[in-house]
Amino acid sequence: MRFSNSRKNDEGGFEPLARGAATPGHRPHAHKNPRKIHQLCAQVRQVIDLCLAERWDHPLLERVSVVSVTPFPDASRLLILVSVEGDDPIDVQRLLATLRDLRPVLRQEISMEINRKRTPEIVFDLIPDPPPPSFPPAPSED
Repeated sequence: MRFSNSRKNDEGGFEPLARGAATPGHRPHAHKNPRKIHQLCAQVRQVIDLCLAERWDHPLLERVSVVSVTPFPDASRLLILVSVEGDDPIDVQRLLATLRDLRPVLRQEISMEINRKRTPEIVFDLIPDPPPPSFPPAPSED
């Protein structure tokens, strides 16, 4: 607690400084620098892309690519969206389980490549396949 050294009516001692009213839902570090968060997400994306492409020779991981890395809900946890390339069907649950099992190793790789006090937690999710394009019906020739 901070104190002021003002004296009232020739009294001795110190009085606590008045604090501003706390706003509901206020988080002390909620307003981080967005440039730094963007930089962190880009660095994590690069590290994970390289690890998935070069480090493991796994049939499920060879078609996986990182689409985006976003704060989830802040920079202490990152959501990593991945996509699967190719037309062959893939077992989504097995892929997500494999990525979940690799989280400790990937966090270790991230911690070696970025300079932060704490390595963020990482969460994986698979983006759904985009719907096939719909074309307007061809005009009939009558």
